[in-house]
Amino acid sequence: MTTQHRGTIIKTPDSSPGLLVVEGQQKTFTLEGIWKSPIAPAVNMAVDIEFDGVGSITGLTVADSQQAAREKFGQIGGVAQQHGKEAAEIARQGVGPLVARMGKVTLVATVIVWITWFFMPGAGFSISFLGTGQTKSFTLWDALSLDPKNNMNPGPFGLLNLVVIAGILAPIAASFIRQRWARYLYAAPLACLLVAWIAIEYDFSEAVAGAGIAARMTGIQLVPEYGTFLAALASVVVAVRVLRRKASASATSVAKPPTSGVPFSANGFCTNCGRPRSAGASFCTECGSQHASAAAI
Repeated sequence: MTTQHRGTIIKTPDSSPGLLVVEGQQKTFTLEGIWKSPIAPAVNMAVDIEFDGVGSITGLTVADSQQAAREKFGQIGGVAQQHGKEAAEIARQGVGPLVARMGKVTLVATVIVWITWFFMPGAGFSISFLGTGQTKSFTLWDALSLDPKNNMNPGPFGLLNLVVIAGILAPIAASFIRQRWARYLYAAPLACLLVAWIAIEYDFSEAVAGAGIAARMTGIQLVPEYGTFLAALASVVVAVRVLRRKASASATSVAKPPTSGVPFSANGFCTNCGRPRSAGASFCTECGSQHASAAAI
């Protein structure tokens, strides 16, 4: 009984037998009485291998190139699909605890804040002269480093840029800090936006004053773009978390936890405030919400 398998030549026969790899194993082969194709063997050539009942090679034939390519692509696609599933699972496990701590709405709003700062038009210079109108737009990040001495083009990043980075990352840090003052970090993106616009307005005023009458004649104006409005809206949504955390903190001061049960998620975080559950506690020590199983007793 003969069987057929696909293999790859890794050494052609010369004074010593050739070598091929099949199913992870190396096999030696010779050409006499075995090689059945009209073309000579070559390294990295895909071949169909016939084995007899005891595992000896009885025939070698060059594999169809198109079929071999389809099989290769199929293997690559299978590996990519498997790695994609693994990456998605890792991402899900990484985001899940963060959602439990921050809340889905707050996390989404925080991500929108980042997007608006770096990828959306946030500020523009509108120029109207002799009936024509032009607008040059910048992201909020670039607008923050506009240089009045360089025709209001973005210059090197400064201290204020670092402050903004810290500010838009602050809501994530707040979800990991257990002190009550940490709730105010949720207002950091909104504060950064206000400070940034004050700085942008100041730089713009300096540039116009330096240009003198020429700037006034062209009717140049600083205008907020849609990225600024979206950033402001998302920052307000994140800042609302300050009030929620404040209300939650006051709930812990009651002598008795609420009787209504609030379940904890499978990873041990309170579904009401997103804080981790203390070991052995029957209710959340952050917001006072009682564990569902404890409430049922």
